Amino acid sequence: MLESEPLYRIRRCREGDLDDVLMIEEQTFPDPYDREIFSQLLVSEPQGFLVAEDDSSVLGYAASSGRYGLIFSLAVSATHRRRGIGRLLMTAVLGYLRGETKRISLQVRVTNSAAIALYHQFSFREQGRIRRYYPDGEDALVMTLDLRPA
Repeated sequence: MLESEPLYRIRRCREGDLDDVLMIEEQTFPDPYDREIFSQLLVSEPQGFLVAEDDSSVLGYAASSGRYGLIFSLAVSATHRRRGIGRLLMTAVLGYLRGETKRISLQVRVTNSAAIALYHQFSFREQGRIRRYYPDGEDALVMTLDLRPA
């Protein structure tokens, strides 16, 4: 019998998911957002806060705002990276944002080559750099995606 590919689902984040989201955030970023920020995002724009899950747990999340045309954070648990989950989350969050804004922006560490490559695959373009953006002094790359017709 052939082993089937795992099934991942994307759905809106719920209050009960925040412990998993925080765990993923903390294992991914050296300067993680706290529970209060995620709680505010969940209340202010629940349609833009998505999680990826399998049958047993939350594997990743994407938090965005259509009002500001911004992807705040996207992360996948360390044990589930390189399985297409980030791509699924980006596809879903962009689907939401396309109906809400004409331009999407995000900031990413200049050393996060995997994330930068993913954003390039979705046609994000590098627009600039913010010097010493992160608490440890690392620069952020500003990337944007224009959704207006050419």
